[in-house]
Amino acid sequence: MTGLISGRVTCNGAGVVGALVSTDTGGCALTLSGGHYLMVAPAGVCTVAADKSGYKPAMKNGVVVNLGDSVEVDLELKAA
Repeated sequence: MTGLISGRVTCNGAGVVGALVSTDTGGCALTLSGGHYLMVAPAGVCTVAADKSGYKPAMKNGVVVNLGDSVEVDLELKAA
């Protein structure tokens, strides 16, 4: 009943460590080295958002998570 969402959160091309990446369906993860993240999410359509203090949030709507598959979602934060 789940799939994977992975990707990278950046600001001006540099990875952002410690950003919270979440979905409107309950998945969440923190970015690690290089701004990379990986999370399990329910299959279906969701919105993926990234946020960290000192940055403006970023989001992508209409992300399709297929059962047993992985989808890549990269997000670009802007300095606040």
